[in-house]
Amino acid sequence: MWAKTVSDQTTNRLLFTTVVLVSLCAVIVVWCALYPSKGDPKNIRYVLWKRGLYPLDPDVALATMVHDRDTESLSSRMAERRSSY
Repeated sequence: MWAKTVSDQTTNRLLFTTVVLVSLCAVIVVWCALYPSKGDPKNIRYVLWKRGLYPLDPDVALATMVHDRDTESLSSRMAERRSSY
């Protein structure tokens, strides 16, 4: 009886983890589909670049910053630091 309870808990954990990962992947795919343009400030690459998680071409980053409403958090020094070039 105890072994069955442990097995059920493991199955439930695995199911929960699978649902969370599939949901996360679905959100990312929908996000990429909604904002595919490189110059869109809501593009996932630009959003990740702003947080320092993705290297972005400085020219693309600068062109996108022009359209970004939240440019107060970015400066040219931050743009130079975060660029991979």
